[in-house]
Amino acid sequence: MNRRVLTLLVVAALLAGIGATCTVLADSLRTSETARNLAHVDTDATVEVRSAVTRAVNKVLTYRFDDVESTRRAAEDLLRDPAREQYRQLFVQVSDKAPEQRLTVTTRVVDSAVLSLTSERAEVLVFADQVSVRGDGEPTTAAAQLLVTATKHDDRWLLTNLSQL
Repeated sequence: MNRRVLTLLVVAALLAGIGATCTVLADSLRTSETARNLAHVDTDATVEVRSAVTRAVNKVLTYRFDDVESTRRAAEDLLRDPAREQYRQLFVQVSDKAPEQRLTVTTRVVDSAVLSLTSERAEVLVFADQVSVRGDGEPTTAAAQLLVTATKHDDRWLLTNLSQL
């Protein structure tokens, strides 16, 4: 056999092997956990869920002693079970005590990170500052860290689980 033909056959075999390897690697990248996690590959979806979770956390964890009802309505709108039921149990205590203590709590999300994201569900790590004021007293600030699960309902991200870390 001619040396030139042998060289071409070896090169063709090498290229076929490299092509097969690249195909397998590309397929494994497309089907990996990282590729399925939209938080790693879809900036718009990540920004959307971060914004929705930030707005919801700020609304449902902020209340004024003279208007706890607006916070309760926001929670009914933005939370779904089991978060809604947990919140209802907690909010009974808040709504009873806030007027007598003249308690106002303002929550502001300062940062968040989307840990996992699909088209229907997201897990978001939330860092928030909470400022509490009782009557005419001095404000006190506390940091809060939450793991929030949000689920998409009719094109809206609603919170389905809130876990304090």
